[in-house]
Amino acid sequence: MRWLLLFVVLLGFSLPAGADAGAKHEVTVVYWGSADCRWCRHWETADDGMEKSFMASADFKQLKYFRVKNARLADDYGKENFPAGLGWLWERYEWKDFPHPWRPGWQIFVDRKLVDTFYGTNNWQTKALPRIQELLEKNRD
Repeated sequence: MRWLLLFVVLLGFSLPAGADAGAKHEVTVVYWGSADCRWCRHWETADDGMEKSFMASADFKQLKYFRVKNARLADDYGKENFPAGLGWLWERYEWKDFPHPWRPGWQIFVDRKLVDTFYGTNNWQTKALPRIQELLEKNRD
């Protein structure tokens, strides 16, 4: 009888399936670049407008965006390359918690959990941006 009572009490405290469906999640996009990276400059330059176009989009207003950039492709990133607000990622990078990011590259985090990584400007329109839009759409539901 005690077990039955415990079971009923536990049922009363369990959350229904999909209880957090309405909760908003923090979507963060991190761009990884280097000053001597030709393709990074292609992403960043005002002439091409890839980054500029993304920053002007409605999607951009629904997420956090950071740039992690160093001087040379051959070098690892240092703490000084991580902007304010990204200390949590520096710690994970330093601990080698995820693969070394190639450049140019983008990593997408939801609630600070890595969900996807993309490399190369050719993959931006076909893979990275659609994935970001998919995650933002789920966040709107």
